[in-house]
Amino acid sequence: MRDSRPPTGRDERRRRVELCRTCQGEERPRDHRGIPRARARRRRADTRGRAAHRRRHRRARGRRGRRVRINRVEITGFGPYKSTQTVDFDAFADDGLFLIGGRTGAGKSSILDAICFALFDGVPRYDKTEARLRSDHCGPDDPTLVVLEFTVGDDRYRVERSPAYDRPKKRGDGTTKTPASARLAVLRRGAEGDVWEGLFARPADVGNELERVLGLSKEQFLQVVLLAQNRFQQFLLAKNDERQALLRTLFGTRRFRDYEDALAERTRVLAEGLSVTRARIDQLVAQASRRLDVELMNLESADDAAAALHRQAEEAARVAAIADEAHRVAATAHEGLTATAERQRRRAAAEQRLTELDASAETIARARERLALHRSAETVRPAVLAARAARSEAALAATALSTARAGVSHDDDRALLELERADLETHIERLLRDEGELEAITADERALPGQRDALTAAEARLTTATTTLTDALTRSEELPARLEGVLERITASSVAAGRAESAAAERERCQAAARAAEMLDELVLALPAAEALELDQGRKRTAASIALDRLHERRLGGHAAELAAALVDGEACSVCGSLEHPAPAEAGDDAVTESMVAAAVADLEAATRGADEARTAADALRARIGEQRVRTDGVDRATLDERVTAASRAVALAAEAAETLVAQTAERDALRRELDEAEARLAALREKRDAADVEASVARAALATATDRVEQHRGEFTTVAERLRDTTRRLRALRSVAEAERREESALSALATADEALAAQLTESGFADAESVEQALLSPTDQGEVEASVRAHDEGRAIAKATLADPELDGLPSEPVDVDASAAALLVSEHARDEARSARDALIERDTSVAELLSAARAAASASAEAHAEYETVATLAASLRGDTPNTKKMKLESYVLAAELEEIVAAANGRLRQMSGGRYRLEHSDALAYRKASSGLGLQVLDLHTGRPRSTHSLSGGESFLASLALALGLAEVVTGRAGGVTLDTLFIDEGFGSLDGDTLEIAMGTLDSLRAGGRTIGLISHVEAMKEQIPAKLAIDVADGGWSVIDQR
Repeated sequence: MRDSRPPTGRDERRRRVELCRTCQGEERPRDHRGIPRARARRRRADTRGRAAHRRRHRRARGRRGRRVRINRVEITGFGPYKSTQTVDFDAFADDGLFLIGGRTGAGKSSILDAICFALFDGVPRYDKTEARLRSDHCGPDDPTLVVLEFTVGDDRYRVERSPAYDRPKKRGDGTTKTPASARLAVLRRGAEGDVWEGLFARPADVGNELERVLGLSKEQFLQVVLLAQNRFQQFLLAKNDERQALLRTLFGTRRFRDYEDALAERTRVLAEGLSVTRARIDQLVAQASRRLDVELMNLESADDAAAALHRQAEEAARVAAIADEAHRVAATAHEGLTATAERQRRRAAAEQRLTELDASAETIARARERLALHRSAETVRPAVLAARAARSEAALAATALSTARAGVSHDDDRALLELERADLETHIERLLRDEGELEAITADERALPGQRDALTAAEARLTTATTTLTDALTRSEELPARLEGVLERITASSVAAGRAESAAAERERCQAAARAAEMLDELVLALPAAEALELDQGRKRTAASIALDRLHERRLGGHAAELAAALVDGEACSVCGSLEHPAPAEAGDDAVTESMVAAAVADLEAATRGADEARTAADALRARIGEQRVRTDGVDRATLDERVTAASRAVALAAEAAETLVAQTAERDALRRELDEAEARLAALREKRDAADVEASVARAALATATDRVEQHRGEFTTVAERLRDTTRRLRALRSVAEAERREESALSALATADEALAAQLTESGFADAESVEQALLSPTDQGEVEASVRAHDEGRAIAKATLADPELDGLPSEPVDVDASAAALLVSEHARDEARSARDALIERDTSVAELLSAARAAASASAEAHAEYETVATLAASLRGDTPNTKKMKLESYVLAAELEEIVAAANGRLRQMSGGRYRLEHSDALAYRKASSGLGLQVLDLHTGRPRSTHSLSGGESFLASLALALGLAEVVTGRAGGVTLDTLFIDEGFGSLDGDTLEIAMGTLDSLRAGGRTIGLISHVEAMKEQIPAKLAIDVADGGWSVIDQR
């Protein structure tokens, strides 16, 4: 049977919170009535506390939680601690409760600061002031280091972290920056012993891995593990905004505030768009008003004026069409008269041209005769030119003979000029023979310097051969020592080349680690999404578990009705045994049925499967990250790249050594061959020296023979070459005379032949002599001009006659036609047409422009109406989400979501507060409106069960406030750890706050803290209260040394 009970305000809020969680980024359902949040009906405090207690235990049993325990911390150069101080928290495991004591300022809280710094690279008391973490007692070379060992589940981790700080330079003045460092290792247990295995060595990587391993952010850790001095009471007494800021960091609800901001920005953009659209409409109407020459009050008043303008445009178009037709008729008439006038002009021009050509007929006849005489002279012209050329050649030949005779200078040769040509030819042949013989001797003479050089070279080669033989003897004696040196270098290269295999293996290992580092970066980037899904699925599982718990509670409350329904008159009651049933219980409207419980169980199982699958996927991703970290051996990617480079260099050096070994082996073999061949080479050098000696002797003999021949043929000249030049000059002069005589004889014969041919041509052509032929010839220019004048005359007569014979010229009037009148009429019609067209175009352009402007204005008005409706919707939703009207509760969206979380925190806290306050107080969430428009929805108040009235948390006494704050802090820790995937915190620290408690209240607080030790939890307290020192035997004593620094004594 379906539950017909109307949902309470809390149910409605939870439903909407879940909707916000699962529909982030999508448009939320619009509700202009605000966010209804009726006050939830609450049951009695003790019933609710017991239900919350049962729910916590069932959730703990139903999930696979991780236990987190702080084991050990070493502090060096941190805060007040100069030397290394060690705290072993495992030593307090049996007691479960220990006290951290010491005078004010000794460094009690600094132990907790060191733990927080090691895990999260930050300290709650010194946020943004990293330089203050280093101890002022440290010297320039003293380190600052925190080493923390902690356990998560079955794995034990060690984190080492140092802050950045300035230290004096080792050389010179000033300071240098020591960068921050961090390392994370995990303890690997094996048969041969436990070994710390490095995981990460960069601060950023260490921080990311720690957040993944712990499942808590820094803010969550400070709230649920490390309750710092005066910090956990702030949550109880905080204002709405302060409490909201804290809850936001713990539950990650900033996205809801971002959604509020996004809606506000969207509202602003829509408002600006509406303003722009309205301005655009006004601008379009104003432009239409100017085009219409009418004052328009609004868009609706423009229709009549626009219609009148359209009618004017149509009338102007009709008038323009009439003007176009009139202009067409005038143009046709004018074109006809113009064509007739043009034909009359052509006829008159042809007649005039024919008359002019007839007047020049006699001149053209003379030109024709001149051309005929020129063509006849052209046939004789070659003979005239040939005779003239033969006469010129004969004169040149005579001149050349005289010049050649004058060129003969030798007396014997001049005497021969008077003899016959045969004697001259004989003398020339004799000189030719002398010239040939002298040329051979001249070659010997020219070779003398070369022979002298050859002799010098042969003697030099003899010297070189002798020297080479000596050097070869010296080198042959050095070969054994060189061979020994090469053998030593071969040994060294063999050793270097033998490292090639190990170097290649090292390079392959480094490359594999570098690839693993690259894969690790990709997996780390994917991890946040998987963990976010894991967290979301865990929240869904928690919600399903809570829903099932509530159904069970309701069903237990209705068991009387179920038993009453089974009663039968006259039969015994299964509870009391009575046979009478006077007042059986009746089921209410909100009775829980089996089907409802089964559905809730199914929802919980589905949520559990989803959470398990998300956890499995996240664990698999984390396992892969762990595997890749193992493969990287905890070394960062930059270092791995450097190792790959170094290994590659080692491989290259080994390869280079192998190549060098090959070369050295070849050098060794060459030296051995050189040593074996030394004797043969020495014998060859001796033979070469002997041959050079023989060559020098032969060169000396050849030089002497050539010198004798030159002396014999030189005669009266200085050299044989000089005698040869004289003989050649005489021979050239005599040959020139012989050639000139032959040329003269040939030229005279050719002249006689040319004269005979010219005479025959003159007789045949009728010319008297050569001069008359040359007079009849025309120059090319004169010939072209005469031919052009004759041709132009003939072509002009033909064209004029053809024009007069054209059929188009038949029937033309004899008098010229008048085209001026038609041209004037055409001009008038053209002017009228242009004016009509201008008027039409102007009106059409105005009509079109006005229509477009009005159309654009109407479209903008339509869009403005839609945009205004959207603006109203978005603005109302934005106002509701930021707590303004119509939101009657003045609660922002983020506050609305956090209110559900706060209710869970209050429910978890009330179980302990009830015990600590003796059942008097119960915390309640308040959504009452705050004063002066302050934010609402996250208020807290205390219900005093003795009076039945709620009270402000500020009205509590110091002791009551401490107890309520402690209960609230523990409840907050429970909810936050539940959100973090069911982490179980085995170590808890509480810093101060016990001094305000009276004896009884302190006993109650101690009893509560003692109950927290259940399940192996260890609680560390910081306090000056003497009673607590007496009650808690396990202690950490913080003492101040004479030098001002602190030391830790663990007892």
